[in-house]
Amino acid sequence: HDEFVYHETLAPPPLFINAMLNNGSGGPKSVFIGGGGELATAREVLKHNTIERLVMVDLDGDVIEVCKKYLPEWGGETVANHPKMELIIGDAHKYLTET
Repeated sequence: HDEFVYHETLAPPPLFINAMLNNGSGGPKSVFIGGGGELATAREVLKHNTIERLVMVDLDGDVIEVCKKYLPEWGGETVANHPKMELIIGDAHKYLTET
């Protein structure tokens, strides 16, 4: 039950650095996560009110389904079905190079 230690320290630093580099203009509006099938990183990103769009691309849809079922407190259906979340099953590198 200590996953929050990892995920709560993983997502905020890049969001805050982005805001600082943009003269405190509020932070990013769009975020990409490559991987993240457990949905906890997405959960932490979605806590930031500047986020308008979150794209998460994970190669293994089975991992996402298992995590939604057995680790719902990590994000689960709430995160997977969040209106700002775009969940794509596929290759993150391919998505970045072809989008």
